[in-house]
Amino acid sequence: MQALSLIAERGNEEDAKPYLLQALNDPSQKTRNLAQELLNDLGLSDT
Repeated sequence: MQALSLIAERGNEEDAKPYLLQALNDPSQKTRNLAQELLNDLGLSDT
């Protein structure tokens, strides 16, 4: 989860998107929630 936050904070938003989308399929609900939250915060969510 910490890695997702760092990618979103420090990386280019478009570079972070594939990692965040992949994290949406993680077994951990917390990781999936964080990935969705970060996608929404970065304006990258398709929903």
